[in-house]
Amino acid sequence: MDLKQAVELCSDFLSENGQKVRIIEVTSHGRNEQFSLMTDLSYRRRHLPLQPPIELDVNAMSNELGPTKGESFAEYRVRMNALDTNPERREQVYHQIEAGKKTMYSDFAHHLSEAFPGVKLQFYERLSPGEC
Repeated sequence: MDLKQAVELCSDFLSENGQKVRIIEVTSHGRNEQFSLMTDLSYRRRHLPLQPPIELDVNAMSNELGPTKGESFAEYRVRMNALDTNPERREQVYHQIEAGKKTMYSDFAHHLSEAFPGVKLQFYERLSPGEC
């Protein structure tokens, strides 16, 4: 829970040619029932006053929109074409995905607030390229 202490404990591993590393980045991948997740954590040891020292980027892709285990590419393409050609079903699926994302991000923000009480948190939602 003490990032400064953790960095100090790892300081021998966090230097290049005797120079302190300025940015520490950690990337992780995971999956839950609804989404494939990728998180990027960036910690800037020195930063401008208006720049946040820690940034956490959480990306979620719906498992429903990706191939399922054991599904061939042809089967996946047929399933996606069926979704694309049925506007009502497509709208329902995308609505469920967005609701799931909002719930997951809200839960994530709640747990971050509890883990770091008193820390100012700012949340931004960004659309990926291609999303409208």
